[in-house]
Formats: sequence, C-alpha cells, structure tokens
Amino acid sequence: MRYSSKSGVFAVAVLLSGAAVLGSACGGSGSDDRGSPSAGAPAVTAGAPGSSGASSSAGAGGGSSACDSGTMCCATTTCTCPYPQGAAASPVIANMEDGTVKFNTATLMTKGYWDFSRDASMGTVTPAGNPTLMAVDGGANGTTKAMHVKGENLTGWGAALAAELSNGCPFDASSYGGISFYAKGTSTVLEGANKLLVLVGNPEYIPKTSGGFCDEAAKDPNCYARHRITIDLTPEWKQYIIAWDDLKAPGYLTTGKPFGSNRVRDIVFNASGPSPDPMPAASFDFWVDELKFEPAGVKGNVMTTTGSAGAGAGGGSSMGGAGGAGGASAGAGGAAAGAGGASAGAGGAAAGAGGA
Repeated sequence: MRYSSKSGVFAVAVLLSGAAVLGSACGGSGSDDRGSPSAGAPAVTAGAPGSSGASSSAGAGGGSSACDSGTMCCATTTCTCPYPQGAAASPVIANMEDGTVKFNTATLMTKGYWDFSRDASMGTVTPAGNPTLMAVDGGANGTTKAMHVKGENLTGWGAALAAELSNGCPFDASSYGGISFYAKGTSTVLEGANKLLVLVGNPEYIPKTSGGFCDEAAKDPNCYARHRITIDLTPEWKQYIIAWDDLKAPGYLTTGKPFGSNRVRDIVFNASGPSPDPMPAASFDFWVDELKFEPAGVKGNVMTTTGSAGAGAGGGSSMGGAGGAGGASAGAGGAAAGAGGASAGAGGAAAGAGGA
C-alpha cells in the first residue's frame, strides 16, 4: 500500500508488521461531500447530527452535520458516524505514562495508538517493528515515559512515528485550536539537519484503500497531501505549539480543501528520506512526549519557513499495508511535498502492541 507521492510518481515501502485491512471513514460533523460508495459496498445508516457543525474552526469544511453514507463514505465503512468529538476540557491525547502505545484520545473512550513504520531500504531502525514499539523511560516536563525512535541509512521515503487518534478513523478536534507536544533529538533528513516534518491528516488526503477518500488509482493529487509544518529539533526537551492555521498544504497541491480540524485522522512525526532524490540517506534519533490539544485561539510557537520542500511520509497501522514514499520539491518557496501517513488499516483494532 502506498503512502506518499513524489512529482506524481508513486513509490512503495514496506510496513513493519501486520496484514492489510481495508477501512473507510464516514463523515461526521461539518464533513465534506464525497463520491458515492462503489457498487456493492455495505450501506451505512445515517447517524445523528454532529455536535460541532458551525463551531468548527475556519477551513474545517462545510456540509451537513448528519452522516450521509451516499455522499461521505468510501467503499468499506468501519468508522463511527459522526466522528467522536473531543471536549475542550479534556485536551490530553497521549502522555505514555502507562508505558504502552495505547491511549484514550482527549481522555474519552475513543481508542488511539502509536504506530511506527519505515521504508523498504536497507537502513536500520529501532525499534524493529510495531510489536516492539513501547514507551521508554525519560519523559519530558517531569514525566517518566516518552516515545523514542531512531534509524540510519534510510534511502527511501524514510520513517514515521504516528499517533492514530481514533483507531485509524477520523476524530472531531474542532473544539480545539491546535496541538502541542515535547520533542528532542537529531536528524539528517530531506528538510535539513535536525529537522522533523509534522503532518496532520484529514481523510480526503488518504487513499480509499487506507480508509480515506482520495482515489490513488486515478493519481488523485490529494492523495498523501497531508497538511504539515517543519520543526527544528534541539538536544534538550522543547515544547512545540502548532495552531491549526500554522499547518500548510504541500506546495505541489493546487486543489483540495483547507485543513479541517473536525476530521483529524492522525498526527505524524516524519523523518523524510531522499527518495528518489540524489541526496544523503536519512538518519534520525528523536523523542516525542506529552502530545495534547491546545485551546481555541492558541498561537503557535513554530516559525513557518520557506525553502526547499520536504519529503514524503510514512506511517502505517499495525493492521495496515505498506507505507509510502515521496516528497517533491515545491520550488523556492514551497512547503514540504509528499505526505505522510499513518495507519493503513482504518477501523478495526490494531494488532499486537499497536492495537486499541
């Protein structure tokens, strides 16, 4: 299964574990219109109107707050409708203090999990796969646990650590203004030295085969075009605050909807490899902790920069198929190209340690 594109050429990478599961997302509050499900697809009963509707943040997308299976779902429908919604008073996504990869998004019963995937090159990564991905000692801001991944000599799209907010389905985060997290580490990636690409996914930028809405077979340019921002890693823990408005589409994308906080599928920390540019192989050693939502109106502390655009994406559910490759230069002022991704298998509990 592919995850990321580069100048319209698709590449394939190998997911670390799991068998492919086809999932799909049904629209929730403020959801978009989409093509009808393919013939023979299971029907979805229209759900109750979503609770956020007009309260969704700017650019979150319009449309009816009711779930209409004829206009908002893919061929296989496994996600709840409407999407589960977070409460502003419950901002924590994952703090890893229980030592596992599982979490309850915004302290709700909605199950989330961390996922780690890599390209198919001869490089090495630690941990070696999703079944061994666990929180480790050494948390940020006085906490005890964090996520830690590292790798070297990755010559494909790279590797990605991804937080799946609702077991591979979208989550309605429109009551919040953005996200924050602590991170530290080093890297040599397509975006530059000690850079890390942060991607936040909506279902319209995820292929139908991975539970999204775009048509990869038709080379839909929306596929893998998650909104993103690049951060600078430091040797010591630092808190990064990203407002929804800070997230930008890749420079190559000239169509598509603005970022929608009412349908957040995943948050991906992507170490971009060179694929297929003639650049040095990717290496990285980074930590992430204390991932949470920020209140409406929050101001980000990450400077948005221009320059060479960055890379493709990764991620993949432990129930999903392979990760993808990519990234394309967006020109002198472009944002990172390619996209990223997490969870290939949208819906259903993830296998092994990544399960919810």
